[in-house]
Amino acid sequence: MRSRTILVVIMIAVTSCTAPSTTKSFTSIATSSPAVDSTSKSPPTQTPIPPEVYISTLKPIYWGTDGNEIEKQPSSHGQTYYFGLLAHAPSRIDYYLGGQYQTFKTTILSQDGCNTGDGVIFRIIVDDEQVYASPIIYATSAVENVEINVSFAQQLRLVVDVVGTSACDMAIWGNPYLVRRDIKTESNANEIKTVRIFNQNGEFTISEDDNLNVTIFDDSINKTQLTYQWYRNDVLISTTYVPTLSNFEMKTFSGIPEEYTPKSSHNDHTIQGYKFKVVVSDENNKIIGVDKVKISGQPADLEMRGVHFIAWDTWDLEDGRLQNSMSDLISQINPNWITVDNRYFVDDWNAPVVYPKTSGGLKTIPDEWIVKEINLAHESGLKVVLYPEVWLATSDGNGTPGGRENLIPSDRWFASYKDYIVHYAEIAQQTHVDLFVVGVELEATIGYEKQWQDILSEARKMYKGPITYSANACCGQEKDLKNIKWISGLDYIGFTANLHQFPKVNHYDYALSDLETLFQKRKVQFEEIAAHFSKPVIFLEAGMFSINGMVTLGNPTSNINNKDNADFQEQADFYEAFLRVFGHDDDLSWNKGIFFLFWQSSNEFWYKEYDDWLTTVSFMGKPAAKVLSSWYDVP
Repeated sequence: MRSRTILVVIMIAVTSCTAPSTTKSFTSIATSSPAVDSTSKSPPTQTPIPPEVYISTLKPIYWGTDGNEIEKQPSSHGQTYYFGLLAHAPSRIDYYLGGQYQTFKTTILSQDGCNTGDGVIFRIIVDDEQVYASPIIYATSAVENVEINVSFAQQLRLVVDVVGTSACDMAIWGNPYLVRRDIKTESNANEIKTVRIFNQNGEFTISEDDNLNVTIFDDSINKTQLTYQWYRNDVLISTTYVPTLSNFEMKTFSGIPEEYTPKSSHNDHTIQGYKFKVVVSDENNKIIGVDKVKISGQPADLEMRGVHFIAWDTWDLEDGRLQNSMSDLISQINPNWITVDNRYFVDDWNAPVVYPKTSGGLKTIPDEWIVKEINLAHESGLKVVLYPEVWLATSDGNGTPGGRENLIPSDRWFASYKDYIVHYAEIAQQTHVDLFVVGVELEATIGYEKQWQDILSEARKMYKGPITYSANACCGQEKDLKNIKWISGLDYIGFTANLHQFPKVNHYDYALSDLETLFQKRKVQFEEIAAHFSKPVIFLEAGMFSINGMVTLGNPTSNINNKDNADFQEQADFYEAFLRVFGHDDDLSWNKGIFFLFWQSSNEFWYKEYDDWLTTVSFMGKPAAKVLSSWYDVP
């Protein structure tokens, strides 16, 4: 039978009431591929022959993070999985696929015999993009069947995370196997593309009212009904059945259904970093065309594309968690700088000393682990800012940075703080840190000229690299820096730009342009400070709570623990507007870089266990992460 050729054209149309529309397009040609058995619910019971390959017969390119070997032929509930893998969680196994396979299939289960109520979560990552996460799997859970499309994928990663204690950490990949794709008939299929959307005026966005268009040409002799499916971030959002086409007839379909509706009625919002995919199938459900597009604006014009890398406890760093988390950060966000954060504590803001906290929920990270974080970052090609802070120890065993404006420093406090900073300056020198911060948001103390000159002088004796201080950019405090003499002794003028403290719009029905207007006003002030000191500015913190109404609310602490107030899109819009103003300009010589809050070490999916993740300042797992990935996606 003659093969059928389908031409899939994805067109990105951007319309704006203030600027002419722009159109970007690309094409891909894919021919018929053999049918894939999508009805199979479990792996075959005997050794397959090509095109099927058991994972257990392949050599992994990486395995970890637990100290035990990955075992084969596991058993559970009276059944032996002769081609299965037993993983001792936390576990990660990587395989090189080389674009040879079409489908990955497996069953997943927890090994029986555990009755503590703990469990595991299975995750599947294809080319550094997570495509599957299981619910919590317990020893008593039913076997789950999983099928994943791995067309053209170069790498497959199988991950198992522990939920609760490690009492039930034995997880089984039941006879996982790969189905080869027909290389001959798919040789013209397209790779993923990134389309950058912007017009001659430098404006770039796609809102929910804009269209992604699919145009299908069918020059086959045998007419057929085609199906096209739209995926947004690998979630199916639309299915359309196309009627029979005549020879060389062209049909165009457009529109993107809403995947997420913000609680406030935005006029527009960003979808930068979002990935769209269209899959075209024939009447036999054979996939005959696949194309992908990632929406992205111009890359940030920043020397420092930074992220805060935070560990709250040594557990976050042990058993390979540090390595896995930093690897995920690099592949998903693509920063070129990170901060390595740590904190000493005070018992109250009048206390005379700062000290390392070694017990309770929130602790000071020991020096040896700070050194490991720095060394791994350097080995991974990242530059590092060492970022020591002072936090208030709270009665629940944790801590908070809030209230530092109430600090009343004494001579004894300055002596204690100087010892703290000099100690970390010594670590910075030993590990060849690229930038050192001598203080964070200690505005109640910066008028003590002699004491700060002493701290800066002693820090420079230990550390020979560039030094900065991170001043609070809230409420006009940045203007006060012009009157502080010791600030001129820094190499850069640092700021913490917590976006919820910036000026607000006066209505909920905001547009991105409203936020840009607000940030443009602040931009002038920061440019003036850079000119005053003849030194570049660095935004050493940029953070925004994912809370509905942040554009009009003041201090968000009363809302932060109420998950019903979560609004991911509002956080993403603030990040987008901030980067448009502070991350893209014809002349950004006054701005060295931005460091966004925050990426947590240990496990990308830590937030599943905590309701307050929904509203916290972290961008992990939220649309704001896609915004950062888009802006940091430097060609």
